[in-house]
Amino acid sequence: MPAALIDGKQIAQRIIDEITSRATRLRSVGKTPSLAAVLIGDDAAALSYARSQADRAKAVGIDYE
Repeated sequence: MPAALIDGKQIAQRIIDEITSRATRLRSVGKTPSLAAVLIGDDAAALSYARSQADRAKAVGIDYE
């Protein structure tokens, strides 16, 4: 089977569009989609990851805590 070249950016955008659509539908029926993170300690990498989660969640209409 030959290797197939995929467009990761295109696939990622389709996923983002779908999540945005689902979050919008949930909000339209009075449900608030949200994501909560629990950080323990002072790990800089974990804090950076949590900030990235917050940015992505906000971009698709999901509350982040």
